[in-house]
Amino acid sequence: MKKNIIAVIFLLLLTCCKNYNNNLDKNLYDAILKYQKDYPIPKLNHSEMGQTIYLYKVYFFKEKKDTIILLQRSPAGLSKLDKGYGIYKDDILYPTFIYDDNNLGAKFIKNKINDTENNKKFYWLIGATPSERFPPVYKYKVENKELKLVKIDTVWRTWD
Repeated sequence: MKKNIIAVIFLLLLTCCKNYNNNLDKNLYDAILKYQKDYPIPKLNHSEMGQTIYLYKVYFFKEKKDTIILLQRSPAGLSKLDKGYGIYKDDILYPTFIYDDNNLGAKFIKNKINDTENNKKFYWLIGATPSERFPPVYKYKVENKELKLVKIDTVWRTWD
């Protein structure tokens, strides 16, 4: 009887734990989810379909001695020439592409996805004109593997 109770408690603990993305560090994953909640991908009207390819972009770079992460929602899809990792996507995470030329995100990217075949559906179509609706860009500074929001940069005055 005691073993059964312990087994049930163990199973409950396993099922109650939040399932985080296995490809990305929890801190980065949570920051992306918060940004995606604040700035969801808008519903497209008929004239926008085929012209706009929404996805989220993450940029790693150095600013003086600090590692910086930018989060942005983009209506412009990917270029065939874009170098990075992704597309990261799961039941909660919307399509996300990561730019990390200097391997600054090594502690945050557990699995570097290089799936050019899957990325083709996010390639920008020649001649298409995306909307210019960019919501604010979130800028984070990395401090001991934690992300500290340091700036919200409003590029455009209006967005959806």
